[in-house]
Amino acid sequence: MKNAFTAYLSTELAELNSAGLYKSERVITSTQSSEIELADGSKVLNLCANNYLGLADSQDLRDAATERNHESLTLWQPSGILLAGKETGDGRKLSRSY
Repeated sequence: MKNAFTAYLSTELAELNSAGLYKSERVITSTQSSEIELADGSKVLNLCANNYLGLADSQDLRDAATERNHESLTLWQPSGILLAGKETGDGRKLSRSY
């Protein structure tokens, strides 16, 4: 039964992928701003950044958040990952729940 269900899911996912309906997470290698760089080197317009005040690129704020996070405050962004992708580097550290 388990193998049949796994085979069914594999078939369904393959069909979604071939139809262009499968959503893969894009790995973001830059800071969040209106334009972001992806792991493959391409740059795309980021329409879903929570960067209303334009502070996402502030190194001072990133350093302060990292320092505060080490004092056991948990920072994470679960919903943004589904929309925009996941970050690497310092941004990923800030996104991880401790």
